[in-house]
Amino acid sequence: AALQYPLTLIGDTTPPQEVGTPEVVPSGANSVKIRWQTNEFSRGTIEYGSQSGQYTQSATEPLYTRDHELTLAGLPAEGEIYYRITNT
Repeated sequence: AALQYPLTLIGDTTPPQEVGTPEVVPSGANSVKIRWQTNEFSRGTIEYGSQSGQYTQSATEPLYTRDHELTLAGLPAEGEIYYRITNT
């Protein structure tokens, strides 16, 4: 089956908006899942790193969706991780 580009995105110049607050869920040793929703179909990217404002790694969704979920793996066992989400 062929994937179809959502027709609502064609000619859309308004950026997608997040709906609600992202949910961070532990998903095993040194990894978390981050889930969030947007008001329209989009691809999400999470940039993350161990210092605020310095995002040295990223993960991007392969498909357009409204219900997003990405797993960040290989995280340090201790310390904080800072992240930002962008939707395009």
